[in-house]
Amino acid sequence: MQPDALQRLHLLLLVCVREQDQDSLDEVLQAAEAALAGSLTIWLLDETALPDIKDRFLIVGTPTFLLLHRGVELERWLGKTDAPTLVAFLLQHAAALPAGST
Repeated sequence: MQPDALQRLHLLLLVCVREQDQDSLDEVLQAAEAALAGSLTIWLLDETALPDIKDRFLIVGTPTFLLLHRGVELERWLGKTDAPTLVAFLLQHAAALPAGST
């Protein structure tokens, strides 16, 4: 991954998860993607991959949901969640961004 890859994406949900828990997040992430269609990119990161990203964002547990805007952390959610809760979390923070910035 190039160092500036995170800055090029406008609104990114970086999800750090254990491999055995990835399937359980499918429905949750699909709902998030649908709710913010065209404004959100989701990256699913296995907890053992890309240790530099984990270190950069101080990821200490899984699942961790990091909402980033142009590479800067807006907010994080640590722990399991359901689709309606994650969508509400994302919509709340996306709405706080200046118009046209997503």
